[in-house]
Amino acid sequence: MQKYLIIVFSLILFCILPCSKCYAQNTPKFSDIDSAYQNAKKGILWSLSNIKAKKSRADNRLILNDNVVAEVKLTKEVNGVCIVSTGYAGSTEVSVTVYRSLTELVNEGYLEKNSPLLREDE
Repeated sequence: MQKYLIIVFSLILFCILPCSKCYAQNTPKFSDIDSAYQNAKKGILWSLSNIKAKKSRADNRLILNDNVVAEVKLTKEVNGVCIVSTGYAGSTEVSVTVYRSLTELVNEGYLEKNSPLLREDE
């Protein structure tokens, strides 16, 4: 009786384990998506800290260890800015678009209260 239970248990075990391994390989991995999103956020922070009053558009690539981490496009809109940042991690890319008004930029400390950018739009 015990021999039959051991044989049945081992057969079930050998049938279930390979199937669970196949399932584990087919589930998507989100670590590279999270890394690409973090790199896109780095691009947004870079563009917020590098707003120039004289330019209406700025494009830049952030490079780390000879790899493109993020591509950033900053454009000035009416009463604000638009930032499009694309973060990369391997073959994965994530794009994030952020709109900020000029008053938000002043309140958050990215623009001074007497910035020429504020005088141009008034």
